[in-house]
Amino acid sequence: MAQPNPAARAYGQIVACAFLISTGAAVIKATSFSAWEIVGWRGLFCAPFLLLLCRPNRKSWGTFILPAALAHAATAICFISAQKMTTAATGIFLHYTSPIYVILLSPWLLDERFEKKDFVYLAIVMGGMGLLLVSPGEASATAPRPVLGAVVAALGGLSWGLLAMFMRKLARDESEGSDAT
Repeated sequence: MAQPNPAARAYGQIVACAFLISTGAAVIKATSFSAWEIVGWRGLFCAPFLLLLCRPNRKSWGTFILPAALAHAATAICFISAQKMTTAATGIFLHYTSPIYVILLSPWLLDERFEKKDFVYLAIVMGGMGLLLVSPGEASATAPRPVLGAVVAALGGLSWGLLAMFMRKLARDESEGSDAT
């Protein structure tokens, strides 16, 4: 039996991921479950899947594993809650502001320095973020609390940025540990 082409498999996974991400907000809005119920069901299905398929290396779990897990939980809660309260576009855009927080916090958390191009990106995204926070839109059936939803989505961007930094720290700690052995 022929082995599948790794590039074709990767492209298929990207397409599947894009489909799931782009339909996720609509599914969240369409269901009558609360945000907390959705987060709970999602975790109930995702945790065993990740444990069985990814089989994490427990030796690499450093001191940042708990903060990373908490940041992941906060990210999921904020994203789903924001989708229930504001428009999908506002929630998703503000959630994707995580690089702002990475740029601002990585010097402190990861000992990384800014580059000049980071400031240009930072200014553009912060401008867009500010516009959405100041005017997130009118309340509607699918966006009953747009202002609160925008704030929660921005907090989701912060938690996602923290998750990225904690995961980077865990990866560094693991690679440094493997060099020493």
